[in-house]
Amino acid sequence: MAGPPEISVVVVAYDRHDFIAEALDSVALQDLDPAAFEVIVCTNLPRSTLGPHANDPRMTVLQFPSGNWGEWVLAALPRCRGDVLCFLDDDDRFEPTKLSCVRTAFERYPTLGYFHNRVRRIPQVLSSTDGRRHELRTTLEGPGSGLLEDRRKSRDRIDRLFWSGGGFNASAMAVRREVVGSLGPLASQLEVGHPLALFYAAALGSWDLYFESAALTRYRVHPANRSVPSGSDVRTEFRRAAQRGDAVVRDSERIARFIDSHGRGRVSSTAVRSVGARTRLLRSLNLPDLSRTQLLHALGEYLSLTPPRIVADQRGMLAAVALGLLSPRQAGAWLRDRRGDAEP
Repeated sequence: MAGPPEISVVVVAYDRHDFIAEALDSVALQDLDPAAFEVIVCTNLPRSTLGPHANDPRMTVLQFPSGNWGEWVLAALPRCRGDVLCFLDDDDRFEPTKLSCVRTAFERYPTLGYFHNRVRRIPQVLSSTDGRRHELRTTLEGPGSGLLEDRRKSRDRIDRLFWSGGGFNASAMAVRREVVGSLGPLASQLEVGHPLALFYAAALGSWDLYFESAALTRYRVHPANRSVPSGSDVRTEFRRAAQRGDAVVRDSERIARFIDSHGRGRVSSTAVRSVGARTRLLRSLNLPDLSRTQLLHALGEYLSLTPPRIVADQRGMLAAVALGLLSPRQAGAWLRDRRGDAEP
């Protein structure tokens, strides 16, 4: 008699229905034996939006009228039979070898708690508000640097992995279910910061971390994204900050407190606090009565928390801040332009 599945794929679909069928297609096309994994779909959408997978007996669909990512995943956890949880957002896709690579890694390293693979953006051509079109090129995100054993998890190494994308995109992650449990009350509070929380929960624990160099996840950039990859157009980041900024700031503060209370100095919360500071800086540019003093204060906070090499890569944002210091109204108008094809 076959045992329980080794991997539980948790698919989260909140409000958006445009891409969920594609996401589920990518799970169905995995080269791993279907008996080795199960699929749990958490959604507030009608079952009919799942397309041909709506009545698939291999999928468990949990419907929620409201709530956030953390509440949904905690509610799904008792239904997950796998020891390893693999996450997939409704707008992303798995490559066909994704789950077999996850399985191999967790079998090879018994003390592995966290798996992250590199991410390849889905090439797209987007239209701007003035009718012009620009292409988003396919790029890779994530460190892809191999195994990090628990005894080698220094503050500096964790920070470097974070800044190179090791905590980006839940669809690139797989964790032992105990990692989710180790978040405690924080898990139910998470709105948009769950990838950072999972990364740091694993870093704080006694688990090994593994960073796969292969791009096993396809990440879609579109107007309703709740996260933004590194190197994105500053206008895209500005729109995310305007739409989801409060949630980003709240989650960054929650995760920073979690790190400070559990890290005992082994892991720093500075990088997470930088995420909140960056969001506050971008949002400050949207204030109708923005003063130069406010903008300088927000910029100073961001610079104090962010490594110089990271700041140096943010030319678009720094140009927007400089424009804001010269003319706050012009900076806001430029950032609200969706063309995204030129710096100020």
